[in-house]
Amino acid sequence: MTVTVLVENEARPGLAAEHGLALLVDTGAGRLLFDTGAGSALARNAAALGIDELPETVVLSHGHNDHTGGLPSLSKGTVYAAPGVRRPRFSLHPGKPPHDLSMPPTDLRIVEVHDFLEVVPGAFATGPIPRRSGEDAGGPFFFDREGREDL
Repeated sequence: MTVTVLVENEARPGLAAEHGLALLVDTGAGRLLFDTGAGSALARNAAALGIDELPETVVLSHGHNDHTGGLPSLSKGTVYAAPGVRRPRFSLHPGKPPHDLSMPPTDLRIVEVHDFLEVVPGAFATGPIPRRSGEDAGGPFFFDREGREDL
């Protein structure tokens, strides 16, 4: 199995860096894109790395736009994600207006993964992983602009 980092916060010379993540996973029997970064770096970095065609299978870790923002650059494929991935998401910091973190619109087919599922030969999606320990989620994230419904 090989994993190629296409998007991350830091990049080597000649590649674009952006807040977010995108990984190209090749199991030897199938390929998938794990997350898509925040936007334009996905296609640019794939081209710079000599990747002519991105896989048509996408697995999303979660619905924040720094992991889903590259979806509009994909013209075809299937996206595997936890239920509710399309729900709006917002970051609410004191003294600042709500910041929209939602997944951008896409025409790609979305498959909600409820249970363990092989998405390409040798690579699996788990389905939802509940947050039970109360650990910090990395920010004040909500499903609504008013901050009434926690993520």
